[in-house]
Amino acid sequence: MAASCADTPLGRLAEALQAQPHAEELAETQGLLSSVKRALDHGRRVALPAEAGRPRGLPLWMVTKLLKSSWHRDGTWPLIGYDEAAKHSICDRARCVVPYLHISQHAHALLIRNEAYEDGKRKGTILPCTQPPPPVWDVEPDADTIARAYAARVDL
Repeated sequence: MAASCADTPLGRLAEALQAQPHAEELAETQGLLSSVKRALDHGRRVALPAEAGRPRGLPLWMVTKLLKSSWHRDGTWPLIGYDEAAKHSICDRARCVVPYLHISQHAHALLIRNEAYEDGKRKGTILPCTQPPPPVWDVEPDADTIARAYAARVDL
């Protein structure tokens, strides 16, 4: 009797990834994803159970999610939750880090941790933006503007 797909680690991984949108971003799926990634990194063959007597490799959608997950985990594709991003609603665009992060549809507590972001929060170098940006400094007028203003004043 052939094993069903759910009876294998890859079958459970496929079900977990299909059960929820963007499941590869969740911390709870990292155990299965990282074990498959580790096997691939070490050159081992990884395949789903055979169908009709033929071995079946990993589907592209699964490989894509596997890669995306590893990029989130190693910080190549930084990730924060929608609730954490909402704390940065009023930011100084020149210093804000949020535009450089992928904002997930999941809450921050459920996601793979971005250690650089978390470390920045602990050290106080990345703070939620709660204050409006500082006012724009008045720019000194250029020489032509000063000359025109002076000429207008002298002619009076």
